[in-house]
Amino acid sequence: MGGAREDIISSTDARTLERAKRLLDEGGYRDEDGDGLIEDEGRNLKLTLLVQSDWNRVAELIEDYFGSIGIALVTRSVDFNTWMAEKDKYAYDLTITRTTPWGMLMHANWATGYFDSRRSGQGVLHVLDDPAFLRLSVSFSAMLSVRRAYLPAKFIAASSVISTALRNWDF
Repeated sequence: MGGAREDIISSTDARTLERAKRLLDEGGYRDEDGDGLIEDEGRNLKLTLLVQSDWNRVAELIEDYFGSIGIALVTRSVDFNTWMAEKDKYAYDLTITRTTPWGMLMHANWATGYFDSRRSGQGVLHVLDDPAFLRLSVSFSAMLSVRRAYLPAKFIAASSVISTALRNWDF
């Protein structure tokens, strides 16, 4: 467990790491045995980061920062199809994914469609089943339905053209 390299950590990063350590300590997550790793119920806290292989460098940086605050992070780098299968089996603690303009607007907006446990499919993490979140998603969806019913047809057509262009744009 290397920890973040001192020569690339800014003073802001150092304060952020110290704050993270303090918050973990306040939450009861401490290095009780002095091995540099935080324990959870007497065992070293070890999390699995599931990434698609094109995110390897980002995963290395995340692993390094987690190590700096005493959390062991094991990265599993897999191809896209394996990532999809493992994601749907919840075979991870953390993952990295991307969003799209459509994804930010689908469902109840604010990217709720990515996380709502009632949804499934490609790109959907479906990990939030908190009743308050689900109620808010339903409320937002209802409000959006009413709002869309009163939008002028020209606005709807224009937003459809923009949305299609953005979806087809190679970022």
